[in-house]
Amino acid sequence: MSPVLMDTVGFLSLWNGKDPWHPAAAEAFNKLAASGSHLFTTTYILLECGNSAARTRFRFDVVEIRRQFALAGKLIEPTSADVEAGWESYARGEAASAGIVHGCATAGALCQLTYALRFSQ
Repeated sequence: MSPVLMDTVGFLSLWNGKDPWHPAAAEAFNKLAASGSHLFTTTYILLECGNSAARTRFRFDVVEIRRQFALAGKLIEPTSADVEAGWESYARGEAASAGIVHGCATAGALCQLTYALRFSQ
């Protein structure tokens, strides 16, 4: 099964029942969980979630999901090479108008993960 990257917007929509995307996020998450998908996230994504959830009731959900992903070996920690490649990609405009440096670095880390999974099956 292919890896699925859980991103900031997905987590926040899942945790926040008042979010307009909450029903769709909950349904998607339940389908992924039921299918046995390999869910991953990154330290950068969880840092973003932590910032966004700092003054909410689901603040501790971020702490718990980080613990669970780390224990399961599903927490990607981009290397310094991933970060450097992310900045280079950002400088070339590959993040388009989003301007997200961590997305570029995460993409590099996820490519390495996909390669590793492909050869471990």
